[in-house]
Amino acid sequence: PGPARAGEVAVLGASGFIGRRTVEKLLERGLPVTAVVRSDRTLPAEIARGVESGRVRVLSARLEDPASLAKALAGAKVVLQLATGAIDSWEAAERTMVRGSVAAAEAALEAGAGRFVYVSSIAALDTGSARPIEDSLATDPRPESRSVYARGKIAAEKALVELRRTRG
Repeated sequence: PGPARAGEVAVLGASGFIGRRTVEKLLERGLPVTAVVRSDRTLPAEIARGVESGRVRVLSARLEDPASLAKALAGAKVVLQLATGAIDSWEAAERTMVRGSVAAAEAALEAGAGRFVYVSSIAALDTGSARPIEDSLATDPRPESRSVYARGKIAAEKALVELRRTRG
């Protein structure tokens, strides 16, 4: 694919359930999209149509590979981090969901992106009490009692908030 276009939106996890719908909505708004996927061998129809029309660039990258992230995010104005990666243990969740999301945010900073959006999950919130769930940065204070997926989302949110605090 060619270089990033003006206003490029990079979508990590573009071939996933939420990612493919996000790409479709961005294209409906006329935005140029870079679909960042683990493998470009089999692309969802939404992305394949965008590639055929020249409105979607596809780049392969892995959350565990900072060099591939830097290449995929170069020139992006906005980065949407929807990727989770393969997780079957806490070690895998920490490697992909936590360190990989931080690496993606760092690559976005280095690329000069104006915005980095991390899409978390309700699984990261404190759902163990009777009080209403509110829109805040508060995550479950007892992550050790949660699933690997929830713990990964909680840890990623905390790590990204800290990155924002220290690097802007």
